[in-house]
Amino acid sequence: MRTLIILATCIAISHCADRKCTAYRHCQDVNDHQVHKNGDAWTSVNRTDSSQTTCAECICMESKEYTVSCVDLEVANKSLLELTRKKMLIQDKAKGFPKDDNNAVHEEIEKSEELAFKVRCGKGVIPNYNPTTEAIVIRHSHYYYTTRIMYCCKEPPVYKYVGKNCKIEFDELCSARVVRKASEDMDCGDFRYW
Repeated sequence: MRTLIILATCIAISHCADRKCTAYRHCQDVNDHQVHKNGDAWTSVNRTDSSQTTCAECICMESKEYTVSCVDLEVANKSLLELTRKKMLIQDKAKGFPKDDNNAVHEEIEKSEELAFKVRCGKGVIPNYNPTTEAIVIRHSHYYYTTRIMYCCKEPPVYKYVGKNCKIEFDELCSARVVRKASEDMDCGDFRYW
């Protein structure tokens, strides 16, 4: 949650303009290769070169990717329709679908990514029905697949030359500090800013 707030704040204010933010279609940390789950927030530190150590704040979020919405017309018994209408309106409202006063039903159908792109809608044919006992129901079928997306915002390097007895450490907000390798509690003065 902390990272999500920081990412939202970063977008809103200009002092984060130096940050480089990227999105990935997976939630595997590029530095330690740990796979994260939905809602995880972490600090990713790249230690490939002590003079170029970088830090990024990351968050993993699941996302519904909609591929197609189909509209079908179906026949329903009027007495059964009234019983289920209230239930469907409550479910639709909870899912964020628009309130329909007509006989409309919304449903979300999850598929694998491959199958979600293969869904094709049928032709809208008006079915035969008895208007005294039956009604036409408009069924909106929304097809989607779920993917995890990793958002990371990287801080630009702050220090250029760090002495061989020193290293750069980051806190959970990617604030850099140069410390002694032998004792991380002691600051190290052997460095130069960019």
